[in-house]
Parts: sequence; C-alpha cells; structure tokens
Amino acid sequence: MRIAFACDGTNVSDHFGRCRSFRLYEDRDGLPGPVQEVPNAPEGHSAAISVLRAARVDAVIVGGIGSRAVELLEMAGIAVHPGASGSPDSAAKALLAGRFEAVEQVCSGHGHDGRHADKNGHECSQHGGASKGAWTCNHN
Repeated sequence: MRIAFACDGTNVSDHFGRCRSFRLYEDRDGLPGPVQEVPNAPEGHSAAISVLRAARVDAVIVGGIGSRAVELLEMAGIAVHPGASGSPDSAAKALLAGRFEAVEQVCSGHGHDGRHADKNGHECSQHGGASKGAWTCNHN
C-alpha cells in the first residue's frame, strides 16, 4: 500500500488542494517504509489528483478536503482519510497499525470570498480573497 499525506512543511495540511507537497510512505510489513516527497501541482485539487495517480497512491490522508475532491479521488481509486493533524510520520504508523481514526473534515464548498466550512466547524479562508494570500483553517 502506498499512502500520501498532504503536507505543509513537517505537518499534515489542513487543505488538500492547497498543500505544498505530498509525503509518500510504503507499507513494509506493517511499518512505514522509505519516504518520498512529491511537490503538489499549483493548479488546485484536480492537478493534485493527477500527481497522486502518477505516484500510484492507494490512499491520501489530510486535515480538510472538499467534497468534490473526495469524489474525484474515490473515482480514481484513491481512499480518502480526512481529519488528520500533526506529524505524518506518527499518523502513518497509526494507520498501518490499524489505530488511525479518520474524522470527517469534508468542506462543503467555497464562497465568493474564498471561505468554506463543513458541518463539524472546520472553516478555511484565504487572506486577501479567493485568488491570493495564505490559507488558514480552524477546526472548532
């Protein structure tokens, strides 16, 4: 099994389509194998899915993700595990040991100001509007 974590630096990203990179792990007899870092495409979630398909990923783990991205990933045969945070190394070990618990953090869509939220209080917004600036996400 090849697992991809949407990452921003050393932590799991709060936003799938806007993550900086994907950290890939291989299942090596129940332990995470060698890590490969793959840059995300800057064009958004459709391009990110192409990156994951090219890397032959079986599952993606992320903090938050939009419902359309979930649908497209599942159509591509990639399992989605939202609600992660912190170190991808720890989450990879937990997933392979059967102790990772995904929490639904599926965002329902973007408003005109670039903000979106889900039913669990996860809210994302982009400073400076939808076309520029840094994204911040809050899990209430």
